[in-house]
Amino acid sequence: MSLTVLLAEPDADLARQQADALEEIGDLALSVLRFPQADVVEELERRKPDILVLRHERTGPMGFALLARLRKVPALKNLPVLLTTSDATRDAIDRHRASPTRADFYLPLPASRAELEEAVRMLAERARANRALSEASGGGPVEPPRLRRSNTPAPTPWVQADLSEVTL
Repeated sequence: MSLTVLLAEPDADLARQQADALEEIGDLALSVLRFPQADVVEELERRKPDILVLRHERTGPMGFALLARLRKVPALKNLPVLLTTSDATRDAIDRHRASPTRADFYLPLPASRAELEEAVRMLAERARANRALSEASGGGPVEPPRLRRSNTPAPTPWVQADLSEVTL
């Protein structure tokens, strides 16, 4: 069964480029959500994606604030999230990564297709593990598996969260 990826991106051109890159992965069903026109948390509850690619910018939609809101929703708190940004500083990313509402992976923009694909592939592994755990528990909410660091360098190591290999 394919995974669903929701691209929450205010820039239509960038959303199209990201969707084109992710179509190369296969086994993913993609949809794009333009915000701030749409309520992202409400749409996530309605669409129930397996992975969220969320844009953060200091002006306009604030991905950090949206992520804090969605982590408070029981059905969304374990949703694997890739947070993209073109203007957050390393310090801002490091502070957010240390917060309880952190993303699973951070990707600075502009990013190459390969970097985006690799980040989503890693999140897909986690989403599949989450789905398997949920199905094994009768479909109810489950805590995500414990994650450990990989020895494999990330495409952008200064922004990668502790998400690499899933240990069940």
